[in-house]
Amino acid sequence: MGRVFSAFDPDLQRPVALKFLQREDHELAKRFELEAQSQAKVDHPNVCKIYEVGEWKGQPYMAMQLIEGDSLAACKAALNQEQKL
Repeated sequence: MGRVFSAFDPDLQRPVALKFLQREDHELAKRFELEAQSQAKVDHPNVCKIYEVGEWKGQPYMAMQLIEGDSLAACKAALNQEQKL
């Protein structure tokens, strides 16, 4: 649904992950917003925190906790179904 980039928040002096939608689609934007709202309600060490949602040059984004490591795509072959979930 989106692309995630590593970034730095100069105001709060911390690394963040920025997730942007890949294309303009009203329905997808609604799902993106619901994803952010749902994720923001979860407080668990294995779920990154949502810091902010907004729009940049008309493109919706989420600013969230940056968790270092390989992406799921990079390590999925080594994980079983339970670990992926």
